Amino acid sequence: MKLKRRMKRGISAQLIYLIVIGVLVAGVITYFLQYSVSHRRVRVAMGERAAETAREMVSALHEYQAYEWLLPYWYENADRLEVEYDADFRSGTVTEEKERLFAKRHPDLSIRYLSREEVEALPEEDQKLYAEIAYSWILSRVNESKRILGCDYLYLSVTGTDASDHPYHSQCFLMSGADPGAVRGTAYGEVYTLGVTVPVEKGNAADSMRGAVELFEDQAGSDKVSGEALTGAGNYVDYYTCVAMVGEEAYFAGVTYDIKSLISQIRIDTLRSTLLAALYQILLLWIVMRHVSLYMIRPLKKILGSIRAYTRTRDSASAERDMTEVLSGKKAMAIRQNEIGQLAEDFTSLTKEIDDYVEEIRTVTSQKEKYHTELNIASQIQEQVLPKDLPDVPAKNAFHLHASMIPAREVGGDFYDFFLTGQDQLALVIGDVSDKGVPAALFMMIAKTLIRNFAKVENSPAQIISNVNDQLCENNESGYFVTVWFALIDLTTGQGTAVNAGHEKPAVCRAGDSYELIYNRHCLPLGCVQGLKYREQTFQMNPGDQLFVYTDGVPEAVNQGNEQFGTDRMLEVLNRNKNVRPEEILSRMKSEIDAFVGDVPQFDDTTMLCFQYKGAGN
Repeated sequence: MKLKRRMKRGISAQLIYLIVIGVLVAGVITYFLQYSVSHRRVRVAMGERAAETAREMVSALHEYQAYEWLLPYWYENADRLEVEYDADFRSGTVTEEKERLFAKRHPDLSIRYLSREEVEALPEEDQKLYAEIAYSWILSRVNESKRILGCDYLYLSVTGTDASDHPYHSQCFLMSGADPGAVRGTAYGEVYTLGVTVPVEKGNAADSMRGAVELFEDQAGSDKVSGEALTGAGNYVDYYTCVAMVGEEAYFAGVTYDIKSLISQIRIDTLRSTLLAALYQILLLWIVMRHVSLYMIRPLKKILGSIRAYTRTRDSASAERDMTEVLSGKKAMAIRQNEIGQLAEDFTSLTKEIDDYVEEIRTVTSQKEKYHTELNIASQIQEQVLPKDLPDVPAKNAFHLHASMIPAREVGGDFYDFFLTGQDQLALVIGDVSDKGVPAALFMMIAKTLIRNFAKVENSPAQIISNVNDQLCENNESGYFVTVWFALIDLTTGQGTAVNAGHEKPAVCRAGDSYELIYNRHCLPLGCVQGLKYREQTFQMNPGDQLFVYTDGVPEAVNQGNEQFGTDRMLEVLNRNKNVRPEEILSRMKSEIDAFVGDVPQFDDTTMLCFQYKGAGN
């Protein structure tokens, strides 16, 4: 009983623990999601605001028709220009005096509407005067835009593009907007004066400048003559608008907003809403826990006790009584409608079925053992029907022969055969059935038997294989087929005749030479098309020649990297061992395949046959 109480407290504690963890995790995720969304919205809003500010600055610059002349002139003559930084439109400013002087010299020209050609036609002194006047009035407009739109930094700068020697390495400030009373200078934190050059940070700033230039170039010739690019770093949002491209330099209108205070407020608001949501969740989860305790934990305790009792006694009647008690009473309606009630009903049924299930397991186990026994017997039969050696006859001295078959499963679909069809004629057979297992082994035995029987009455390999094919096609409802290489060799002359029914290419090694594949046209496998006439090819075996035939399990053996052994690697192994007896060749080939595949299980049988012709004189 104490153990049960501890179990109950353990379940409740685990649920409370999971709920607390869930609330905390949900709160943290909610906080960061809300913060991320709000932060992104602020950046987007600031970006739109920055775009408006940059366009205002570009508009002020475009009021002067010769702005594309002014930009490089300011950049190239920054050291000698005498500009008034904080001029306003009231009388008494230095810029106003300069404007009167320019009007006196050129009464027919308007500063705002001078074209580039008209400016270039002016004397050098008047060009400088025009540049200083335009600079001061544009800067006054920029100062006013900065105060109205509330940005932290508003400036015009120039930097080298990708066409220059130092692309986006540094930027030279041409003008910077300032609030009333701001200190202008060259130090960090001051409002930069004309000609101050600072390095460009690698990464966001340089990439955004490059993006603005690319947009500017893409929009060339359209109504929109500037490219825009936005970047964010830390608590700042930077916005770049490409104003003009002159040679290898790009001129930018830049806007920067400090969103630190907004981000701080976002954190506070997000935290407040997250905590409020967590309180609502805790209240809701307390109600849920109360319901879980009444309609889940208590019934589970009863079911647990019944399961333990049944484990000891196997008393189905007692377990049924306990489950009836769980499903009755004031809370029975709610319990029957949830998973606990379903569990009680299923347990009642389960106790009645366990004995039958145990008996069924015993039956299945017995059948499985019987199945494995049948497979072992079939495997033994298959191994026994494969030939081991030829009768001890005089013709046997004319050759060496060895074959092997390693099934991928307990019963494979590969086979080989060799037998004498006359006193001096040897038949060689190797085949591969299209499947594995007991059915494939039975199909293989039929094919092997048919080949032997027809070889006793026919002397043409093509006719033998054609007859076998017709027999296999009859009643072949399972659709099995078999690839076969079949040859008859006259042991007195070495003359051979072979049929290749969809099988692998044989490899031959002439005495003193190397192994190579025999490329002859293949016919269809046996069992595919009834009435098919097969073609045969002749070949000559001279004393010392070797013949190697195999199934696809040799070249298609795969290793851990899903790489196949391949015919090139097979020929390499054969040529390294061409001077040894056939049984040694097969043994070394198997060792090479095993080393290549390692522990990777193979899904195809590996069958090989090697024939060495010594000549009738031996």
